[in-house]
Amino acid sequence: MRWVRRLRPDERGDAGGHALELMVIAPVLLVFVCLLAAFGRFSSTSSKVDAAAASAARAASQQHDQVAAVQAAADQARAAMAEAGLSCAPLDVITDASAFALPVGEPGSVVVEIRCTLDLSDVAMPGIPGTAQVTGRAASPMDIYQERLP
Repeated sequence: MRWVRRLRPDERGDAGGHALELMVIAPVLLVFVCLLAAFGRFSSTSSKVDAAAASAARAASQQHDQVAAVQAAADQARAAMAEAGLSCAPLDVITDASAFALPVGEPGSVVVEIRCTLDLSDVAMPGIPGTAQVTGRAASPMDIYQERLP
């Protein structure tokens, strides 16, 4: 003889509860993963832009005149960004080489600032912009005994 047990309303079980929990948690996890990817890309790009700015400042500080310093900074910044695998739609290299006007024997520095627009369209979602501005800045001291031409 079979015994059939009837379930009372408070004993119905968890049938379907796990699927409902997954439907609620999945979008939250997806948003978290996208935010994590965007933050990781921004952080990585920021450190690479800083390194490119340092390299460009060093290249500029080794020149003998202001015009050559500005050109060397721009060339080195583009080369360092290409080597790092970064492509910025507008890559702005701003070089302050005014220290070349200082007389020999007086300390000075060349300052380079690189501005890069990072494309985040592949992780785009509400709350994450399609692009982000990344800025790197570095200074490199000039040799105080090197001849300088303004």
